[in-house]
Amino acid sequence: MVRFALILAACLVAPPAFAQVRPAPVTAPSTPDEGIPVESALVRSACGGCHRPDEKNRMTRISYRRSTPENWENTVKRMISLNHAKVEPAQAREIVKYLADNHGLAPAEAKAIAFESERRLVDRAYEADKETSVVCSSCHSIGRVMSERRTKQEWELLLAMLVMEAIFGIAGLVAAPIYYAYLKDELAAAGWV
Repeated sequence: MVRFALILAACLVAPPAFAQVRPAPVTAPSTPDEGIPVESALVRSACGGCHRPDEKNRMTRISYRRSTPENWENTVKRMISLNHAKVEPAQAREIVKYLADNHGLAPAEAKAIAFESERRLVDRAYEADKETSVVCSSCHSIGRVMSERRTKQEWELLLAMLVMEAIFGIAGLVAAPIYYAYLKDELAAAGWV
């Protein structure tokens, strides 16, 4: 119930940010995150049923995220247990190794959150964004959250998936990417984002 309340609170805080009309930028807009191509045939075959590759071998969700080996391992485990991905243990290890090596964090990025993978107890306060700290740390350690590098769109989609799951259960989790894309298009058409 606490998780639901925190996610719902995040949704109530987030819409005003989407609804604001922003003035046109004075400088040239920055290019969107291009994503990291997935060159592993095993990753493309094991994950391609849900994470579609484009013409540049960028796979949905996977190519727009970088993380620690531990988080990639948790992701693969979650895909196997929740989404019934058909992956043998040896293949899972190879997938995690590929993702950690090619879609991982740089040593300098990983150093700041090493306490998480080392399982050291560190009283770490995340000061950059209080709402993020409260919502995310209701389920995760803040070290785990800090060990993720996602594009803005990936964070928005993750939030939409959590909210939809909290409201509608697993059906909401499945429908969230479609609803998110639809809502984002409607807001863009209205000039709100």
